[in-house]
Amino acid sequence: MENIINFISNIDNSTYNKIRHSKSDAECRRYLKEQLTKQLNLTDVMKWVAVEDRLPPILETIWLSNGKGWTDLGCRVEANKGWHWAGQNGIIYQEKDQIVAECESDDLDVVYWCKLPKPPCV
Repeated sequence: MENIINFISNIDNSTYNKIRHSKSDAECRRYLKEQLTKQLNLTDVMKWVAVEDRLPPILETIWLSNGKGWTDLGCRVEANKGWHWAGQNGIIYQEKDQIVAECESDDLDVVYWCKLPKPPCV
């Protein structure tokens, strides 16, 4: 129910008026589909977290990005005096209910990170 309330509250006035004055059910459904698609696309982008806002857990395989077109799998690794980023070395597998990538330390310019989805059930 909360998702429906959020969806309705995020409909802009222009779309609301189009829905309200639509001439048919099909036209109303089309406007609703357009609005839902916009919100779903925004939700996908909102899953990315800025490094300055929050850091991922140590050794959790995540998506890494510099926000300028480079994206890769990797993780945050503990080091003697803090931590650093590590990029995947090509070995990626499923372990229990997680996707795991073997990573090697690197000097990466990471600005954003994103959790991986759970793998499909087998």
